[in-house]
Amino acid sequence: MSQNSVTHKTWFILFAISIVAGLYLRSSGAFRGLEVPYQFHPDETKQVTALHNYLQGHYVWYTGSVFYDGYPYGLNHVDEWLLRPVFTVRTCLLRIFHGTNANSAIPDMQAMYYWARALRILYGMTVLLLAYFTARRLFEKTGARWLTVTLAAMAPVSICVSHSASGDIGVDLFSGLALLMLCIYADKGRAGHLFLAGLATGMAFGCKYNGLLCGIAIFLYVLLELLSEKRLKRFLIQSVIAGTGCLLGILISTPAFFINFHQTRRDMISNFMFIKNYDVTREFITKPFHVKAWLGIT
Repeated sequence: MSQNSVTHKTWFILFAISIVAGLYLRSSGAFRGLEVPYQFHPDETKQVTALHNYLQGHYVWYTGSVFYDGYPYGLNHVDEWLLRPVFTVRTCLLRIFHGTNANSAIPDMQAMYYWARALRILYGMTVLLLAYFTARRLFEKTGARWLTVTLAAMAPVSICVSHSASGDIGVDLFSGLALLMLCIYADKGRAGHLFLAGLATGMAFGCKYNGLLCGIAIFLYVLLELLSEKRLKRFLIQSVIAGTGCLLGILISTPAFFINFHQTRRDMISNFMFIKNYDVTREFITKPFHVKAWLGIT
């Protein structure tokens, strides 16, 4: 056996160990305690409620509480898109094996926690694949790619958010996709990849508002390219392409905009301000912006 074959086999084994470790860390205990009707993550109930509503065709509902109205439910739409065909096949199989009167209803709320958490594990593993393909674009050395995947597999926050049916893992998923598209764009220079990077950023925002921060990477890339090449027109075109993709991603992940745009926009702004000022003293909120910025930095 040649030295190259031995080396490739060794790296394959190391990659496999990292992937298996990542799966174990994300799935271990993910369904523990679900037989008891009590969830520990404060966002989990409203996220599963949203998924349950979407599967029944209810895309807009109002509670009068900023804890729910205007909250980012984008990942629950992705859940819905994936689960609809699964439940269709499930219903067909039930009818084949149990007769035409088999119950075709979607699972009840308690069962939805299992489905939602299973998808979070799937998303978490997809993030590892995105990390690998991104590392292939960035590094020539196989060791650097393996280290990237290993660090992603062991990332504590990513492991935690894959254990509950919240939208946090969606930020990992779509920001990872955005970075991969940006790397491909940097290599090939095709506008479509920059558009997809913006689209993924918008989808990340639809999952959790902090997902929009992924756009900083895109902005810095096109800005540094502007400073290097001094081509303002190209910079403006890039900004429009990425911005258009981002806006479309937000709309796709928030279909409520198409149903009741003005109410959805108002609720989103109210919810965003609620999150921004949550548990912050009135004394701090009333301070001038530059004072708050300095206090935040220091």
